[in-house]
Amino acid sequence: MEKFIAVVSGIIIMFCVFCKQQKPKHISYNNRISYYGNGVYHFPADSFGYKLSEFISTNDSLRLQSVAGDGASMGAHIGYFVIFEKK
Repeated sequence: MEKFIAVVSGIIIMFCVFCKQQKPKHISYNNRISYYGNGVYHFPADSFGYKLSEFISTNDSLRLQSVAGDGASMGAHIGYFVIFEKK
């Protein structure tokens, strides 16, 4: 039984390490910035300027390409889609 628990624990730890390594490091899940691939990000509308500025300062390998409101609520933006490209 102890071997079984040790093996299962090892598998769980390896799975957690593997999943953590697969997330791109430039995504900030705590600030609710979502990455959709191909340089497309979604930033929440609250504190948009601050979060965008912080993101740009920590990702100097990316260049801002385009910004567009999501228009999710009858003209009121819940957030903004931002497209970056590599420099």
